Amino acid sequence: MRLTRQLFSTYRPPPQIRYGTVTSVSTGICTVQVAGGEIPVVTINGAPVNVGDFVMVQRQGQVSYLGAVPSGALWATDSDLGIWRITTSGQFTRFNPPSGVIATKYLANGPDKRMWARSLIGVSAFTQGGQPTFYPLNNANASAFGLAWDAYGYLWIVDQGQAVQPYMWRMAPDGTYTTLGPFPSPAVFELVATTPSGETWVTDVGASPGVWWGAANLNFATDAVKIPLAAAVNDLVYGPDGNMWASDYLSPSLFVMNTGGLISTFPVPSICGALCNGPGQYVWAASNGYNELYRVDPAGNVTPFTLTNGPYNTYALALCVGPDKNLWGIYQSGETPGYQLGKFAPSGTLTLYQFPTVTPTAAPFQIAAGP
Repeated sequence: MRLTRQLFSTYRPPPQIRYGTVTSVSTGICTVQVAGGEIPVVTINGAPVNVGDFVMVQRQGQVSYLGAVPSGALWATDSDLGIWRITTSGQFTRFNPPSGVIATKYLANGPDKRMWARSLIGVSAFTQGGQPTFYPLNNANASAFGLAWDAYGYLWIVDQGQAVQPYMWRMAPDGTYTTLGPFPSPAVFELVATTPSGETWVTDVGASPGVWWGAANLNFATDAVKIPLAAAVNDLVYGPDGNMWASDYLSPSLFVMNTGGLISTFPVPSICGALCNGPGQYVWAASNGYNELYRVDPAGNVTPFTLTNGPYNTYALALCVGPDKNLWGIYQSGETPGYQLGKFAPSGTLTLYQFPTVTPTAAPFQIAAGP
């Protein structure tokens, strides 16, 4: 693959994240009531917001963007192909994917007020009431691994490739898409994350591990830039400091990157898996196998929290900020029941809710806030 490094400024001021209520809506813009008054907010690609919606606003430079569509519940996937919608009071509703769809795993909350989930050969979009629509991809070997919405209202989907060369897809909410690739082996794509300024970041867990990034005006297949890492990336998240953060499956470290490359490596008390941007201006990291959460500020200062009120050896497999602005996660423990939904409040209290039993092997995997 020919890699061309374009000239971009590597400095962007960190985004300011606020929450507020939509007071008016017009084409391409809405007005949001935040602390201090009303502000105009750009709604990329006609994101469907309504007056009264509670939304996240990201201010990048002099412009405020709609950072997330309204979310009022938590969504989770499980290994028995189902997808759950869960209220913050712990009420569970399970939906099945369309007939013939194999596997649901990663989740992404869409700009169309639907929750999107990957499958082996495409993606499914679920309405709040659980009605699914399946969008197949044009490669029969696709595993459609990670997925994330970019700042322009497009869904990026990556493919591990398995025994064939991997692909990427950039899909609009109506299911139309552009195929990127195939990329040459030994690239093995797994996770994808995006930034408010339009960059797309993709992890490569192949023989030469690292993270690729491409700007919105680049052809990712020919002009993406790779940042080599002597690590196996466990999770990837855009941080409150405007940089990309990654956890390492092989060492107790967090990596911080921007478009100029690796800028910091922060030690943490144990090897971490799941990462989350927020609550607060922090990256939260879950210990991979120990009953601890770590709150990390942009300077790398770590505050550990021990999960003392859960079952033995309770740890988070996935994390997200819920609609109530608490830190929610899927937790596994060494005791029965093995998988639970957990709410971690700023006070340090962990509240657990048991997933209803579907089959003995049903294992929740990913969590996201959604409609």
